[in-house]
Amino acid sequence: MSVCFDRIYANEHLKSHFCAVIENNNFPHAVILEGVKGSGRYTLALEIAAAMGCTGMSKPCRLCDNCRKTYNSINPDIITVSLPEGKATISVEQIREVKSMAVTYPSEGDYKFFIIRDCEKMTVQAQNAFLKILEEPPSFVIFILLCTNASLLLPTVVSRAPVFRMQKLTSDELTEFLSGDENAKKLMERDPEGFKHIVRGADGSIGKALENMDKRSMNGALKRYDRISDFLTVLCGNDKAMFIGYEDELVIKKREELDAFVCELRYALRDILALKRASNIDTLFFINEDSAREFCAQLTLKSIVDLIGVCDDTMRSNEMNANINLLKINFMSRLWKSTHS
Repeated sequence: MSVCFDRIYANEHLKSHFCAVIENNNFPHAVILEGVKGSGRYTLALEIAAAMGCTGMSKPCRLCDNCRKTYNSINPDIITVSLPEGKATISVEQIREVKSMAVTYPSEGDYKFFIIRDCEKMTVQAQNAFLKILEEPPSFVIFILLCTNASLLLPTVVSRAPVFRMQKLTSDELTEFLSGDENAKKLMERDPEGFKHIVRGADGSIGKALENMDKRSMNGALKRYDRISDFLTVLCGNDKAMFIGYEDELVIKKREELDAFVCELRYALRDILALKRASNIDTLFFINEDSAREFCAQLTLKSIVDLIGVCDDTMRSNEMNANINLLKINFMSRLWKSTHS
């Protein structure tokens, strides 16, 4: 028997580890896959489930009945738990349903897989309800928990499942991967600077990079670049009323919109901070160094560090489901104070 996860790009150490434990029939009853959105967590979870149920010699073979059902999302032994539409959390009722399904034998294979997406969104009550089955699961049950930040889970949950981090790809690795995508090749030829910005804005995520490569998303990515630059210009200015009023220009109504904006602002601030410390840098947000130098001259080292701290606090509070309106008000107020104190 041989196991090969060739659908997963990069992440060689992770693939090698999971191949070995599957080949040795030593896969743990639960694992946590941590990584940014679009990093391949769900794809890897499906690859693991396919390999462990595959009846071919090279696993996953993609040809046997189990593989075909897995890749066509009709395998009855693979249950995916997700955030309900319009909800911010995974409820205790959802986890109770998982517990009731977990005690019944697999329908076809030797294992029953539960893939819990956004597992850090489980309420405290849901996580506590999950602990019992996580501590003593049936021998045929495997839990694969997907999250962006395992530290947001209860320590009692994390202690019962090893955490594996999906690799963030470098700009060069993403560029190499995207060289096989038609939209990406056309953009590289037509607008190399725009292509570079989209690659940097992908945060090392293949999924996000591919999403941004279609024309609509590409234009949106470039507009977001302009929006952050405009925002920093107003923030570094002296008109507080104009800055506070700028909140209406942001049109942020959903948590994911706030998170995306704050994350992009943080990348811009990272570039500005790096320029304070070095004369030449590889920018993550700005298309080139010159675009960041103007802001670098207007901000002190302390204010940049403080601004990054405000971004970190805001993203953390957003993940913990703080009131989004109060969060935005506090975010804007702290940004101004950090810049002008």
